[in-house]
Amino acid sequence: MRLSGIGCLAVISVILSIGIPEILLAANQPDLKWNRDKEPYAAVEKRTVDYIQAINASEIEKGLPNKPLGQWIEEILGNDVKWGINDCGEGGDREGPVPVCASIEKTFESLFLYVAVGDSDGTVSNPPQFFFGGMKQGDKDYRFKKLIDVPKALEDSRKNETFYKANPLKQLSLNEATTFVNNTFVKQIDAMLPNQKFGEWLKGILPPGTEQKWDLDGCDGRGLQPQCLVSVNRLPNESSVLITIGLENRQRGLNVPPYLQSVSFYKVRDRVRNYSSLSEFEKDFQTYLSTTTSQRKK
Repeated sequence: MRLSGIGCLAVISVILSIGIPEILLAANQPDLKWNRDKEPYAAVEKRTVDYIQAINASEIEKGLPNKPLGQWIEEILGNDVKWGINDCGEGGDREGPVPVCASIEKTFESLFLYVAVGDSDGTVSNPPQFFFGGMKQGDKDYRFKKLIDVPKALEDSRKNETFYKANPLKQLSLNEATTFVNNTFVKQIDAMLPNQKFGEWLKGILPPGTEQKWDLDGCDGRGLQPQCLVSVNRLPNESSVLITIGLENRQRGLNVPPYLQSVSFYKVRDRVRNYSSLSEFEKDFQTYLSTTTSQRKK
């Protein structure tokens, strides 16, 4: 069948409106459904892995090179990686479709990467998206936020291997961590703050009636290393302040102050705001307290 000039223009218009990369992706999408009676599981795994390896890395994440993901992975990890598919770490039995991720594993580095491809009902992500990943840096657990972080994390891990072995992490108790942080001068954590112990400073800025709780856990997730001390502060009006302090230096026996991992403030019936420093948080928090006090007086 031949298209008229108008028909050709219409087809070209549709292609341009959708975008050529999207059309190519759609054309090569794998069938994620597994018919147990007609094919082995390995067949689904192979076509999914072939698909993800061939996709341009820059389609998956901005900043990655303009080359197939499989080629880029081999350049940074070598050719001794294991490719496969899984349920994106969801685990357990669940009704209905489950997510499907392409998995990339390198045993020597204890490294794993999951790229979300779609769902077991046949739905395919267009394009796939980085889902989750991590590795061991010596005795330290590292979690990737983006694929583009992988090369630098590998470089740091290899560069600091001797340091990690010479200064192994020591598990801290909640009492030891709380005492250490509360007796650290807050100025050592944030140079813009006064020469006052952290515990005294925090108590001084929180309003009367605030309920305070301390917790100790992995900075990047439960049970992971290094450890972080978390200060959970619930204000009388149900707003809350969450301050997380990193303890890696203390765990390694180094005479170095703790560091700020994160600080956030949830304003009731509003939103959560994250801050880059304790001094930035303190300034905003004091403004909030002044405003709410003025409103109560009216």
